[in-house]
Amino acid sequence: MLTETTEVSLLALGKPRYIAYAGAGRFLFVTLGVFIGHAYGGMLGVLVAVALGGTVDYVVESYGLRREGLWLAAQDQWLTLLWLVLTAGMLGVRHAVGFSITEAPLPW
Repeated sequence: MLTETTEVSLLALGKPRYIAYAGAGRFLFVTLGVFIGHAYGGMLGVLVAVALGGTVDYVVESYGLRREGLWLAAQDQWLTLLWLVLTAGMLGVRHAVGFSITEAPLPW
């Protein structure tokens, strides 16, 4: 979700190559990460590799924006903090009214 604004900004600047680099980096990271993650962590390792694949997009596209004179990291950090606070608040309200945080117990 964080890369939605960075991709549009890079396209507006006429620099789609950073988006292509990010896609290639994500592909390589996820491809290698799935195999390595499965070897060391089973399905949980695969899940972690796929989930972390988006960080490659973010890092490469943020680098491209920084080189072009834009820096959206501060906005991203504030919005991420807001999301964490709202999520924690909703989980707190859910717990306060007597619901469990998860519907089913986690298998581990």
